[in-house]
Amino acid sequence: MTSMLRQRYLLDPRRDGLTDAMGLPTFPFRLQVAVFVLSCAALAVVDPTPVNWPVYLLGLVLATAGVTVAARASGDPVDTRSAVLSAVLSMQAFPAILIAYDGVACAGALTIAGVGALSAVLLMLRGAMLVTLAAMALYVAMGCVVGIALGIDPVPQLLLHFNLAPSLSIVGLCAIVARPAVSAAMALRTQITQEAAAGAAQAAALRERDAQLGRLDSDAREMLERIAVGEEFSIADVRRCRLIQARLRDGIRAPSLDSPELSDAVWAARDRGVRVTLLDDRAGGADTIKEELARVHASAIDVIAGAKATDEVTVRVLPMGREHLATIVSRSPDGGVRREFSLDGSLT
Repeated sequence: MTSMLRQRYLLDPRRDGLTDAMGLPTFPFRLQVAVFVLSCAALAVVDPTPVNWPVYLLGLVLATAGVTVAARASGDPVDTRSAVLSAVLSMQAFPAILIAYDGVACAGALTIAGVGALSAVLLMLRGAMLVTLAAMALYVAMGCVVGIALGIDPVPQLLLHFNLAPSLSIVGLCAIVARPAVSAAMALRTQITQEAAAGAAQAAALRERDAQLGRLDSDAREMLERIAVGEEFSIADVRRCRLIQARLRDGIRAPSLDSPELSDAVWAARDRGVRVTLLDDRAGGADTIKEELARVHASAIDVIAGAKATDEVTVRVLPMGREHLATIVSRSPDGGVRREFSLDGSLT
């Protein structure tokens, strides 16, 4: 159960923590809300009390919109802007039923109030306790003011609201008790995410080390074995040893530029006499997005492949805080070329 909770609600970046764990964005929840709203409308239809339908339907739609905002808002606890919007949409329920039923206390008048109460329940469960309490106070005050202004006695329908008081009180107490557990769960989510990121970084480092060791084994094993037996090296062998040393040095001081394609291009260029220097001043490349750097790699391969024996090419990934991500400088007896790459990897 714990591992499933981790996988579905704590580690998945597409999910919003316990909001998804409660099932608020799901189709079954939306279906239940729809059935509840339709049941309220059906109760108003069968209630024999006369009703002003345009006002009633407008109040029901706005109260339903308040429920939707409370359920779909992001964050845990829910963000203040969404909580206020949901509360404002729900606060019109009391004036709406006052006008729709002319102050008569009946079952139909309780329906819009019930939808508005659902918004209050969701907001309290999602941590917006103060906003909900303030909205409930304003709800009563707004209904009384509107009723007095229109000459409608608000007391009968206000007393009708006390049918909802026990349920809202229980939900409020549950929210107060549950919030520490919710906060602990969200802290656990943050901790697990950080541990997962650290584990991924460590795994990437191990893969890079294995790749370096594999490349060293492929390039240097034969030469090391020949050195071990005391074999005499030719000029070509010495040159190959220097190329191997330069490739290993590139992997250490320019990890952001260490790709098989670029490494092969650099090897071939050095083999024909081109002076190639790879530099990574961006904290080892850990903060560089691979998609951005891929464009630098492609351009570097193009420049290095076209360099002549008398040319000198320097590819550098710049430090954090610079205006550019990387530069490629190619110098030759005939002149030089400089390419600069913006932070999104595009050529400027």
